[in-house]
Amino acid sequence: MRVEQGNSTGSESGSGMGQIAPAYAVLLAAQILPFVCRNVAGDIAYFLTTATATVFIGAKRAMWEQVAERISQRAAALAPMIASSYLFGLYLLLKYSQIDINTIMAAFSTLLGAICLSESMQPVMHTLIPEPFRSFALWKKDDASSQEGFYGFQAASWLLGLSTAAAYALHVEPNFLLNNILAWGIAARTISLIQPSSFLVAAGLLTGLFLYDVFWVFGTDVMVTVAMAIDAPAKFLFPRDLSSYADPSSVYPYAVLGLGDIVVPSLFASLALTIDKRIVYQTSPSAIGHVPSGPYFRASFIAYFVGLGLTFVANTLTSHAQPALFYLVPSLLGSSLLTAAMRGEMKSIVAFQNDVVTEGNDNGDSDNDKGDSVS
Repeated sequence: MRVEQGNSTGSESGSGMGQIAPAYAVLLAAQILPFVCRNVAGDIAYFLTTATATVFIGAKRAMWEQVAERISQRAAALAPMIASSYLFGLYLLLKYSQIDINTIMAAFSTLLGAICLSESMQPVMHTLIPEPFRSFALWKKDDASSQEGFYGFQAASWLLGLSTAAAYALHVEPNFLLNNILAWGIAARTISLIQPSSFLVAAGLLTGLFLYDVFWVFGTDVMVTVAMAIDAPAKFLFPRDLSSYADPSSVYPYAVLGLGDIVVPSLFASLALTIDKRIVYQTSPSAIGHVPSGPYFRASFIAYFVGLGLTFVANTLTSHAQPALFYLVPSLLGSSLLTAAMRGEMKSIVAFQNDVVTEGNDNGDSDNDKGDSVS
């Protein structure tokens, strides 16, 4: 990732970090729950707080990215088919192949988690680490007009990411917590870097993955089998109290929340914040910086909390794995359309296009000299 001191992750440490600091505090506090409350109430509270804090942080950080990838209509249409092929392929490899797919997936996810965690923590480290180490240049581009380089706060972020990954790979305890930290890094970084290219693309993506989730959870045992068989930081774990089970060895020792149940809805929440930025606050697409939570983001955030809560209620009542998107997709789409109808903006929302901001466009800014344009 190309970073310049004082811009990108650096500038986010100001007003941007101040706005999302409470979400980081909630996220940190939630990590205590597995050690003090290992029951159903504890795992529901843990997943709800961890997931919603991640959604908030990821969506807010997306507003600071100079260049974000856009999901096209074609990519949205193909997503359920690609995801299905990938999932079923893993299932077949697990069932009928001698390939150690678990080790391969664990190695890949751990490396990805280290990279994503390192990048996700840079604005936090920029805020927490004091001078002079924060801005100490371990490497700097040989150009007097540029601040591009590798600084102390970035080194601390990479040290955290790599040491967490190493500890996880070496099975240092509590290993489930290290798994969750790496999984959080993947989720937060993905949310901040990717957005749907339009409202209709987002709606299509959610609808397609809604059908994917329902089929593979309700229609087959494939998703549950893969989720429990692969031990990798591609899911969030909460340790169960197995003392009440007659045969604890026959029970999967963790409650699970998949990364997709956070990342996919979060892409919609991030788009909702972009809609607030463009339609509610009428800010330029090229503006980089903090965006206040407007009506569309608030609606999607509440809808996510409610939808995820309904997932856990259904899971508790039925004692059966639930496709979270079955509850989340109607909540998210319904909340945005209802908000648009109440504000008289239905046509604008349905037609909304998430314009791509590329390096050097708009006012000729490069990817590293755009300032805090949104207050």
